Amino acid sequence: MASIENATEATAAGQGGGVDGEDRISGLCDDLIVHILGLAGCDVVWLVRTGVISRRWRGLWTRVPVLFFDNWPALESAGDVGLYVAFVNGVLAQRAQSAAGIDCLWIPLFMDTDSLQDHQELVPPSMEAAEAWIRYAVQKQVKDFKFKLRLPSTVKDFNFKFCLPPPPSDGDYDSKVDEEEDKQEEDEDLEEQEDGDEDEDEEEEEPLMDLDELPSSTKLEALHLWLSARVRLPSAAVFTSLENLALEFVQLAPGSTGHLARIVSSACCPRLRHLRMMYVSFKRAETKELVIDAGELLELSLDSLTGLESLELRTPKLLDLEIESCDELRAFTFSAPALEKLTFYYNRSPVAIHGDGLPCVWFLRINLVTHLYHHSDINDSPIALLQRCSSSARSLLVHLDVPLEIERQVDLIKDKMPQLPNVTHLAVNLHPIVERHSFGDGVAGLLTRFSNLEYLSLQLDEVPGCIKRDGYYSSRDADVESAFICKHADNWASTEISLANLREAEFTGLTGTGCECRFLRFVIASATDLQIVTVRFSVNEYNLEGRKDGFLSRLIGDGTWTTNGEGPHQWYEWRPCP
Repeated sequence: MASIENATEATAAGQGGGVDGEDRISGLCDDLIVHILGLAGCDVVWLVRTGVISRRWRGLWTRVPVLFFDNWPALESAGDVGLYVAFVNGVLAQRAQSAAGIDCLWIPLFMDTDSLQDHQELVPPSMEAAEAWIRYAVQKQVKDFKFKLRLPSTVKDFNFKFCLPPPPSDGDYDSKVDEEEDKQEEDEDLEEQEDGDEDEDEEEEEPLMDLDELPSSTKLEALHLWLSARVRLPSAAVFTSLENLALEFVQLAPGSTGHLARIVSSACCPRLRHLRMMYVSFKRAETKELVIDAGELLELSLDSLTGLESLELRTPKLLDLEIESCDELRAFTFSAPALEKLTFYYNRSPVAIHGDGLPCVWFLRINLVTHLYHHSDINDSPIALLQRCSSSARSLLVHLDVPLEIERQVDLIKDKMPQLPNVTHLAVNLHPIVERHSFGDGVAGLLTRFSNLEYLSLQLDEVPGCIKRDGYYSSRDADVESAFICKHADNWASTEISLANLREAEFTGLTGTGCECRFLRFVIASATDLQIVTVRFSVNEYNLEGRKDGFLSRLIGDGTWTTNGEGPHQWYEWRPCP
């Protein structure tokens, strides 16, 4: 706050108004000063303090169309929260007296959960303030409203991790499948029981934000709500101008699923074009189904919608769709004939796909598992989507998971995934769970599905801790040649890969092992018109300097390698000789 006070005092003294100390800004008309303040994007604290510059400036800030409450110190005590809430209320009360409209209003109420975790007495007044501020924004016809709330107690249903099914135990494989099915039924029964117990606790402990009677607005164009609470959504409000809507960290209260479907429909928001929902929980909702009927919707992002089991899209103009980490999703029905970009990955449950073809999809992002058990359906949903856009897809991004060796029973890609002759750009993000040499077999199986690639990118996982050392050589060995000694079987050697049209290849996150070098040489062996190869070594692998040159020279010859960048961001680029 000292910097704010110093700046205010300097301005009040006439410093900075001109070379001779003259206050030239105050000589401007009020409308122009207000316009300048709005363009500056100043925090409300600064705006309020402009009143001390001169008597003429007092109250001008109440006409500024942009209000940002984002420069307040951390809320680490009950006193901090009370002071902040009182300040926001005071500013909004003064602003309400002005006839000037508000274009943009941004209010965060982010409490320090570590310092305030035992201060549950702050929850009721904070919820009351939040409801009042949201209602204020709608009533005052704000065009762009953003509100973020974090309470001392946060919703517990927002924790998502993708993991592969557990490996089977010893014994006959058919019996293992039966055991897994029995265990799944037991887990479902236990989950239902736990849900029932959580419902009982929910009514007593979780705060409720009641927005049921929120009024309509003809001016609201963008609404972003991050609520971290159980919410009862408006049942009758209409937002005829709303084009951008984001709902994050929302737990639907019983009875709100239908309200949510109404809000994201053309009946409530006829101009809705961009919709994002992230960490929205349906676990306490009366129904686990969501129908989005939005005639003007162009972009839709659904991330981590817990408890949602059925999704239906009626979106004739939709161009970009992302569905990620919706773990309980069981059925997906769509009518999106104009769709161009589709992301569907890490939705753990097998999803039944219903809908027509996707004739316009040119970009697809999915996740696949290289190998697993017999009868595994873990890849069925993304492959079903691939089949629907196999004739139109040109670019594909695959997150490829390589499981433990004991789990790698059968190839889940090579014989199930359709041929994709029209795909020219392929990027593969590899996530090997254990030893890095294991990725080659799975990638080779994937590459058999493509025959006309022009660009290929292989990115090995760079998350610290994911890189496992190859047990057959030591990176500290002074003998560079020993880095290329590996006793692992090259199971991919008999795979038929044809990349005759490949012109550019990019390999990232390499550790310089012989396994990697041999496999990558195998991949590009058929690329007779290769124009550029880019290599980036892992930033988490040490002692690489002694074997980088040997790795690069073995990878590809008859060309020139150049070094670019410095330090951990260094990369190597190969081009053929002129």
